[in-house]
Amino acid sequence: MVDRDIYHIVSDYFSGRITGPDLEYMNIWLDESPHNKQTFAELERVWKLTGALQSNVNSDIDLEWNRFVKARESVILEPPTKNTFWTRPMLIAAAFIPAFLVVASLFFIFHKGSNKEEWLTVNTGNNKVQQILPDGTEVWINRNSTLSYPKEFHGKTRTVRLTGEGFFSVVKNKGSFVIEAGASEVKVLGTQFVVRNYASERTTEVLVKEGKVSFSSRNDKNVIVILTSGEKGILDASINEIQKETATDSNQFAWVTQNLTYNNTPISQMGKDVARYFNTTVIVSPSLKNIMFAGTFTNPRLEEVLRTLSLTVNCDYKIKNDTVFIESK
Repeated sequence: MVDRDIYHIVSDYFSGRITGPDLEYMNIWLDESPHNKQTFAELERVWKLTGALQSNVNSDIDLEWNRFVKARESVILEPPTKNTFWTRPMLIAAAFIPAFLVVASLFFIFHKGSNKEEWLTVNTGNNKVQQILPDGTEVWINRNSTLSYPKEFHGKTRTVRLTGEGFFSVVKNKGSFVIEAGASEVKVLGTQFVVRNYASERTTEVLVKEGKVSFSSRNDKNVIVILTSGEKGILDASINEIQKETATDSNQFAWVTQNLTYNNTPISQMGKDVARYFNTTVIVSPSLKNIMFAGTFTNPRLEEVLRTLSLTVNCDYKIKNDTVFIESK
């Protein structure tokens, strides 16, 4: 493979400006080893932390960038290979990556757009956050997500950037509203929908609750679908295709409504919902996958859901570290 700079590629991914070829290259690198995935997770964590820097920080961005580039010229980064991972370059990079991401984040804050408008960033960490944007649009931001938006909207287009998952209730009659999420773009006039674009996942999803949205690839504007209420779009940027389907999961918005509802639902599907809602891993025994469950949980707690399930369908559960095991008795 051609020698390419994985750190710039990852930075472009977090900034939402990665190209299709670079995304494919990054995905190959991620698949090569658990170490690569761990490194990616650390880069994402640092990126989110630096995204929280306030705009009143005093720094000469150009000077710091030049210093970083000069220091980095002596480091030769190896491209992804099938059987090896970086050794010495990784150690050197450990000293430079945080500095690079801080510089990149500061550049993003101070130099966003030609008019140098001020942007704000919300990092949720392990919490869910409700944020009101300058136009009155409400955004519910899921755990481990980042939303960036201008301090004030100008012109006919309101643009924000999302990494992670957010539910948007967009104010109408104030021009178009655009969400840049990884390699995708969502454009609406006023509606309610969810955008899911976690860096650790290869696809971007849009699920419409109300109204109509345009969902397209930022790498090719001809790759576009129109989604209406109850429809879901899934963009695979590695092949630059969008799949459109009818949403069938009643709990797609559960993390916003704080309700989990089941009506003769297979436990296998329930396990997926619980995993997503509580940000954990759920493993359901194959012997239970076709057993059905009915019930509703309001503002649920994990132990409450599992205990009710075990009493209703006569199964056992155990929690080990961050993993839930649901098994037959």
